[in-house]
Amino acid sequence: MRFTVNRTDTADSLIRNIILHIAENFGVDVALEKLNELEESIKSLSDNPYRGIDPKYAVLRRQGYRVLILEKNLVFIK
Repeated sequence: MRFTVNRTDTADSLIRNIILHIAENFGVDVALEKLNELEESIKSLSDNPYRGIDPKYAVLRRQGYRVLILEKNLVFIK
């Protein structure tokens, strides 16, 4: 069963900031590679939405969040 992944405007903005930072410091090719990795990981949630771990903080767990760890980035899933 496939699920729909809805990204918030905030998530899109943060991804854009991450990619721009990487492009400025490491070059466009590295930034595009990182963008592809992030996009693929996020898209994979449609097949397995329970990927990731329970968050460290109880308030996030109570609100139904999970955390997908992608190297140095965290994706919060609800």
